[in-house]
Amino acid sequence: MLKRLSFWILMFALILHSCANRGNPTGGDRDIDPPVILKMTPDNFSINFTSKEIEIIFDEYVKLKNLQQQLIISPPMERQPEILPLGSASKKITIRLIDSLLPQTTYALSFGESITDNNEGNPYPFFKYVFSTGDFIDSLKVTGVAINSSRRAPESIISVMLYEIDSVYKDSIVYQKKPKYINQTTDSTSDFILDNIKSGSYKLIALEEENRNYIYEQGKDFIGFFEGEISLPSNELYSLNLFKEDVEYKGKKGKQISNNKLVFGYDGPGDKMVIELLSEVQDDYLSVITKDQQTDSLYYWYRSETAFDSLRFMTKNLNVIDTFTVKLRDIKRDSIRFSSTPQSTINLTDTLTISSNLPIVKVDKTLIDLVDQDTLSVAFNYTIDTLASAVRFYFEKKPSNNYIFKALPGAFVDFFEATNDTLTYRLKTKNVDDYGNLRVRLKNTSYPVIVQLTDRNGEVRREFLAQREEAIDFKYINPGIYYIRVISDSNRNGKYDTGRFLEGRQAESIKHYPEAIDIRSGWDQIIEFILQ
Repeated sequence: MLKRLSFWILMFALILHSCANRGNPTGGDRDIDPPVILKMTPDNFSINFTSKEIEIIFDEYVKLKNLQQQLIISPPMERQPEILPLGSASKKITIRLIDSLLPQTTYALSFGESITDNNEGNPYPFFKYVFSTGDFIDSLKVTGVAINSSRRAPESIISVMLYEIDSVYKDSIVYQKKPKYINQTTDSTSDFILDNIKSGSYKLIALEEENRNYIYEQGKDFIGFFEGEISLPSNELYSLNLFKEDVEYKGKKGKQISNNKLVFGYDGPGDKMVIELLSEVQDDYLSVITKDQQTDSLYYWYRSETAFDSLRFMTKNLNVIDTFTVKLRDIKRDSIRFSSTPQSTINLTDTLTISSNLPIVKVDKTLIDLVDQDTLSVAFNYTIDTLASAVRFYFEKKPSNNYIFKALPGAFVDFFEATNDTLTYRLKTKNVDDYGNLRVRLKNTSYPVIVQLTDRNGEVRREFLAQREEAIDFKYINPGIYYIRVISDSNRNGKYDTGRFLEGRQAESIKHYPEAIDIRSGWDQIIEFILQ
C-alpha cells in the first residue's frame, strides 16, 4: 500500500513539473527566404518572342510593392504593360503586353525589389525578365558612374539611357522621344549597368528627372552626357557628370505694379538684359533699374513732369529682342521703407547693409553717426549698390563690442527725392573665442578655383576665389557642421558656369571634400583637400 501511494505521489510531481515548464509556442524562426520561381511561360530569355502574355509562377503568395517606382522596361514601351495582381496576393504574376513589339529587339523588364512574399515582405532580389523578338539575345553592356556633382552624395535615382545613332538621330531627340535602352542607378550608389544591348553607335545620356518619363525637361531635370558617341562592343568605363541647364532666355512683357514702377520678368539668364525706352519723352525724364533679389525680374523706375498713358519699350538680351507697350494708370506709390542686414549680432567679417524698397541714389555721410560702446566715433566708408537698392557700410569691428548706427532724416535719398526718418540700428560682436577658424590647403588642382564653405543645406556661407596655390583661411566661423566644395573656374569669370547639352558643353567641375567639418568655438583647424 505504501509503495502504491509513493508511486502516485511521484507521478503527480512529474505532472506538476511538466506543467510548470510548459512554455508558449514560438512559432518557429522568422521566414527570411525570398519567394521561389517555379515556372515562367514563355521561358525567361526566350527568342523569337511573339506572346502577348507572360506568366510567372511562385511557390508562395506574392505581392507587387512600389511597382511604378521600380519597374524599368528597356527599350521603353509607349503603352505600359498590364501587370497583375494589383494590391492583392497571388502565386502568379501576369504581364499582358499591350504595345506592339519592335522586330529584332531584345527587351528587358527589370522589377527591382518590387516582388515580395505576402507574409514577411521578403523581396525577390532584382528579378529581370528578358526576351527577344529576334533569333538571339543581345548581350553587350555599358558600365560606368553617373554623378550629380552639385550634391555631396547620391540623393535620388538617376536614369541612364542610350539613344541609337542612326540616319534620323539628332541631339534634340532627348526633348521628344524615349531612349532605345534605359536603366537606373539607385539612391545609394552612382554605378550603372546597361545590358542586353546590341552592337552599334549610341549617345549616352543621364537624367535625374522630376517626372520620371525619360524625356528631358530643361530647367526641371539634371542632365549628363558623354561628349562623343560610344561604339559597342566596348570595355570602357564611362563617367557622366549631371548638371542643371539654365533655361533658354525668354523675356516677359512689362507691366505696371505701382506708380512710376514697372516690372520686366524673364526666364533663364538675365544678367545681360537691357531695357530701352522707345517712347519720346521730355528732358526731365529720368529712369533707374533695380533687380528683385528673390525672383527673375528687373524693376524699371521712372519720373517725369509729363503724365503718360503708355510707354513703349525694347528689351535685349543675347540675341533676343522684344518690343511692347505698357499701359499706365494712376496707382499709389509705395512709401519708403528700410531694413538692415545683419540684425543684432554682426560677424567680425560681415558688412552692414541698409536696404530699401525704393532705389537709393544718394547718401549724406554727414547725417550718419556710428559709435561703439564707449561712445567713440567709428570711421566708416560706404558704397551704393543701385541694382540691389542697398547701401553697404564698411568699418573695423572689434570683438566683444557694441555699436550704434544712427542715420538722421535726409541721410538717404531715394529716386523720387524722398528721404528717411531717423534710423537706429544696434549691433554687437562676439568674443574671438566664440568662433572657430578653418584653413584649407588644396592639392592636385589647377587654378583658378572657387572654394566654398557650405552648411548642411548646401547654402554658401563663405567663398574664396583662389588664383594660385595658397592657404585659404575662413576666419570667425560660427560653430556648427560645414562642408567644403571646390569649383573649377575654367573660364576665369569668378562664378560657376553650368553646361549646355545642345552645344556639347560640360558644366564646370565641382569637387566635394569627403568629410563633414565640425567647427568648434575657440578651435583652429587645418584640412588638406587632395582633388582627384
